[in-house]
Amino acid sequence: MKKSCCLLSQGYVAISLSGITMGRTKGADGKLALQPYLAMFATPKRQVLFCFDAETKEKTKHDVFLATVKTGKLFADADCLVKVVELPLLEGTDKTGVDDFIVERGIDAFHQVNLAAISLNTYTWEYQQDCQLTFKPFKSLSMNVMFQLDRYEIPDYIPKTGIVALQSAKGTGKTQAIAAIFKGSN
Repeated sequence: MKKSCCLLSQGYVAISLSGITMGRTKGADGKLALQPYLAMFATPKRQVLFCFDAETKEKTKHDVFLATVKTGKLFADADCLVKVVELPLLEGTDKTGVDDFIVERGIDAFHQVNLAAISLNTYTWEYQQDCQLTFKPFKSLSMNVMFQLDRYEIPDYIPKTGIVALQSAKGTGKTQAIAAIFKGSN
């Protein structure tokens, strides 16, 4: 509540959520829907900005990401222009809310952060890029058939130590191949 009051006192229209997932509910059909008190604001071409706290804990950042995308998509489905305000973390803190940011840096600094808000699509893409593997593979193999599932040994062309990552389309036998290797290694 204090975060939206802070924004309201600075001339912004703001709605508080009591938690990151509180903007949505499951409808009678089991699908996600906006809470009724938010659904009335979901009108075509209306700009909707999300401004959740900046966080340091990876799990919390991931939860905030999911909540933003799921609720943001519901607004986007109503033809709203959805953007995300990314607050910077204040030095010496593990969490920064909009109220903390405005008190520490001033309203002009928040205006700049608000003007730099990014689209929901860009926010999603940037988050996914940050989660990508950053360690370059030592060896990359490309083959049509990995190996015979009835053999319980790791083929010579697959490393026997370290981290082995498999990437293949759904239904190509990755799970069965790993199960066969582990079953044969006992």
